[in-house]
Amino acid sequence: MTDKEDESVKGDYYYEIVSFIVLVILSGLSHFWFILIGICAMMLFWGAVLLLVQGVRYATSSFSLRARATRTNNVGLSASRNQVFLPVKIRQSVDG
Repeated sequence: MTDKEDESVKGDYYYEIVSFIVLVILSGLSHFWFILIGICAMMLFWGAVLLLVQGVRYATSSFSLRARATRTNNVGLSASRNQVFLPVKIRQSVDG
């Protein structure tokens, strides 16, 4: 009778250990998926931030290029506007 009692005690611990191992494995997998989802969410967030920053940089650089081109054109136009052509003085310099 003592042999049967010893076997039942071994069986009780066996199932508890197996259930504990299964619980630890499932808990680890659950945390793994939470961590993986968190990493993906952070990558998505930083990707959106990076895309937004690049868009702003592109917009400001194209705007500043347009402003520079406009300023260059205005300087060229204003320089030509300031020149006064007097045919009389030109003719005098050519005639001597």
